[in-house]
Amino acid sequence: MTRLHGRESLLHHVEEMLGAGGAGCLIGPRGSGRTAVLDALADRIDGSVRRVSGGLAVPVSAQLGYDTRGIAAYTRIPGDLGAEGALVLVDDADGVDHAGGVLLVQLARAGVRLVVAASETHHLPAPLCDEAVRANWPVHRLTPLPDDAILALAADVLGDDLCAESAAYLLDRGQGVPGIVVELLGSAAASLRHGPGGVEIGHPEVTARLVELHEPAIRALDPADHPWLVRLALAEQLPAAMLPPAALDHLVAAELATRTGDRVAIAGRLLADVVREDLSVESWRLACSSLAVELAAHGPEWSGLACLLRVRAGEVLESRAGIVAVQAAVKGQRWADASDLLAGIESASITSADEPVLALLRGATLSGGGEYEAAARFLQSAARHPRAAPEVLLRVGLELGLLHAVRRGDPGAAIAAVEVVADRLTGADRAALDADLVKWHLMAGREPPPLPGAERAADLDGQLGVAVISAMVSSLDGRPDAALTKVADGLALAEQIDAPGHSVELLGLSHYLALAFDGQLAIAEEWAVTRRDRAARAADPSLGMWEFAAAELGLHSGRLDWAQGMAGRAGRHLAWQDFTGLRAPARALHAALDARRGALDAALRTLGDLSAEADADVKVALHVARVHAERHRRAARPDDAAAVLADAGRRAVSQSHRHLGVLAIDEAWMLSPDLALVDLLDTHASGGPLAALFAQRAHAWHRRESSALEQAARTFAAAGFLSRAVQARSLAAVLHSERGDLDAAGRARRAGAVLLADTGCSSWPGDGDPAALTTREVEIARLIAARMRSREIAARLGLSVRTVDNHVGRILRKLGLARRSEVEHVFLDIDRSH
Repeated sequence: MTRLHGRESLLHHVEEMLGAGGAGCLIGPRGSGRTAVLDALADRIDGSVRRVSGGLAVPVSAQLGYDTRGIAAYTRIPGDLGAEGALVLVDDADGVDHAGGVLLVQLARAGVRLVVAASETHHLPAPLCDEAVRANWPVHRLTPLPDDAILALAADVLGDDLCAESAAYLLDRGQGVPGIVVELLGSAAASLRHGPGGVEIGHPEVTARLVELHEPAIRALDPADHPWLVRLALAEQLPAAMLPPAALDHLVAAELATRTGDRVAIAGRLLADVVREDLSVESWRLACSSLAVELAAHGPEWSGLACLLRVRAGEVLESRAGIVAVQAAVKGQRWADASDLLAGIESASITSADEPVLALLRGATLSGGGEYEAAARFLQSAARHPRAAPEVLLRVGLELGLLHAVRRGDPGAAIAAVEVVADRLTGADRAALDADLVKWHLMAGREPPPLPGAERAADLDGQLGVAVISAMVSSLDGRPDAALTKVADGLALAEQIDAPGHSVELLGLSHYLALAFDGQLAIAEEWAVTRRDRAARAADPSLGMWEFAAAELGLHSGRLDWAQGMAGRAGRHLAWQDFTGLRAPARALHAALDARRGALDAALRTLGDLSAEADADVKVALHVARVHAERHRRAARPDDAAAVLADAGRRAVSQSHRHLGVLAIDEAWMLSPDLALVDLLDTHASGGPLAALFAQRAHAWHRRESSALEQAARTFAAAGFLSRAVQARSLAAVLHSERGDLDAAGRARRAGAVLLADTGCSSWPGDGDPAALTTREVEIARLIAARMRSREIAARLGLSVRTVDNHVGRILRKLGLARRSEVEHVFLDIDRSH
C-alpha cells in the first residue's frame, strides 16, 4: 500500500469529498506529491477506479476508452464507469486537451466521481476550469510537508535515518517538496555513507531537474540584477543597503531573495547551489574577494562573513581579525567555518598573547568536530600556557568539561580535568566552573558540591552559567513553578549578553521539563516542536537533546510508537553532537520503549551494549529498570516488576532527579497498587501538580472512590498523560462493577477505548484496559452516532457496504454493545465526560 508522509489529513478530506459523490481538484506544484496521493486513493477506494494522465502522448479520452474523433462521440459511459461509486483519477491535468476536458466534465455531471490533479486550477483546460468554478468543486492544496514528514520520507528512501547535518541540508534544500527531496537523495546515491550518527548524503549534485525548477525565474531576471543574485549566492545574506534599491526590489518580487529588516537573504540554499553551479573556480575566488572588501565597509557585524569570504578567496588573515571571526564561529557552533578561518590565519602575525587563545579555539573547534584526542591536547596546552588570562582559563575549563563528560561520556575525567583548571582561578572567576562541576558530579552518580549563587560569578557570562545549571537542577528536583522562575531569570541574563546557543537551549529544556512536571505536557510538547524543528533545519547541536526530551515524555504520555521513532533519531543525532551527556540515556530509553512495545529481546540486547559506567547516570538506571520490570511483568510477576521500578525511583529521588523518580514510583504503583507505594507518592505530593495527581489517583483507588478516579482520568488526559488516563478509566470501571453498576462500568471502559483510538496512544500496563478501536472504527462509530446508515457511510468513505458492516460488528464487540442504536449514546456520554 502507498505510504504517505504528512498527507494523511489531506487524503482524509479528499475521501470525504468523494464520499459525498462529488468531484474536486488536487492542487500542488510539480514534485509536491500529487501522484502519491492519487496512488493512495486508488489503494483505499473500493469499486471501479480508473487512472489517467494528461502528461501522456495518448489523449485522456482514448485512455478512458472513448472514440477520439469528436466530442459528439461522447454519448455513452463505459460499463465500469457506469457502475455505482466509479472513480476517475486524473494526474497532470494541466496537460489534458480541450476534448478531454469536455469528456471529464460530462462524466462528473453524470455522477462519476472525479479527482483532477494539477499545478493550479487556472492551468486546467478551459472546460474543466469553468466547471470547477461553476460547480464549486472543492480545492485541496498540497502545501509543503512538515519537517518530520520530510525526514520520515528520507528514512523510507534510504532505509535509515539521516545524520543531523544531512537532515538539516535536506530540510533546507528540500523546501518541504517531496519531489525535490527524492531528487536530492537520488543524486547523492553514489556518495552515501552510513555511520553511527545516521546516513551522510554529502553535497548532492545539482541535477538538470533541480536547475529546471529555478530556471524560469532566473532567466526572467534583468541582466543588470544577475550579479547581485550571484553575490547573494556566495554570501547567502548581505546588508540590504549594499544592493541598489531597484535590484533589491526585483529580486524580492521574483521570489529569488527575501528581506528581513536591514538584511537580504537568498531565497533558499538550493537556489544558491544552482546559481553557484555556473561559476568557475577563478570567478568564484574573484567574486568572494571583491565581496569581502565591500562587506568590510558595512560595520563590524559583517566582519566575520568578510573574513570567511577572504579565506574562501585564498587570502590570509591577520591574527586579531581572524581570532574575532573564529570566536564568533565557535560561539555559533559553526565548526566547519571555524576550521576554515583558523587555517587562514597568517602564522607570522600570531603573538605570544594570541597563543593560548588560539589553542583554546583550536581545541573547541576540534571537540565540536568530533576529533577528541587532538582537542584534549590543544585544551591542555591552553590551560598550561603561562600567558593564559583568567577568562581564557575559565573557557578552557568549560570546554574540558564538555569534551570529557558529554562528548566522550566520561564525567569522572571531566571532574578531574576541570578541578585542575578551577584551582588556578579564585573567587568569582571560578563560579561558572563550580556550577559545571555540580552537573558532572550528578552525571557520575556522585554527591554534588553546593551550587554556587549567581552573585558569586565575576561577570554576566559566569552568572548565566550558574543560572543555567540552577534552572536545570530545579526543573528536575524542585517545584515546577520555582524552576520556571529560574528559567525566566536565566533568559533575562541571556538577553543582556551574546549568550552561547547551548545556554539558551538548556534553559529552554528546563522550561519544557518544568511545564511537563507541572502537569502541562501537551502545552510543553507544542512549545518544544518549534525548537525541535528549528534545530533540525539549522543542524543545531541541540537537536538530539530535544528529540531525547520529546521521546522521554512520549514514553510517559503513552505514545510509544512515536516516542520510539524520536528516540531512534535522538540516538543518531546525539552520536553526532551532544552537549548534554544524553548518548547513553538515549540508548537506554530506546531499550525501555522496545520493552514496552513487546520487543523485550531487542531491549536486552541494547542494554548489553551499554558500558558498566553508564548505569551511574540515574537517567540510564531508570530505563534499565523499566526493561527489567517489563521482563517481570510479562512473566506474570507484577510485584517483582513494581519493586524494580520503585527502587530505581527512590535512587533517582536521592540523586536530585525527584520528578523522574516519582514517575517511576507511580509506574510501580500502576503495576502493583501497594499501600506502601501510596505512602511514598504522598511524600512527594508537594513537589508539584503532577506528583499530587499521582497521589490523589492512588488514594481514590484504595478508598474505592470511582468518581474521583473518573476525575483523575479527565485531568490526566487534559495534561497529556494519556495511558494513565486510560488506566484510571479502567480502574473506575472495576469499582463500578464491584457495586453492580454495569452501565457505569461500560461507559468508563468505552471512554478509555475511544481515548486510545483518538490519540493513538498505547495502553500500559494494559491489564483490564479496553480493546482499542482503530482510527477507521472511531470514524465509522461517530458516523453511526450521527444516525447514518451503512449505505450512507459507505458512500461517504468510499467503502463497500459489506466493509462498513464488518467494521460495525467489530465496533459493537469492542464497546460491549448489542445494537448500533446504542453507539449514539456512547459518544454523547464520552463527549460530555471530556
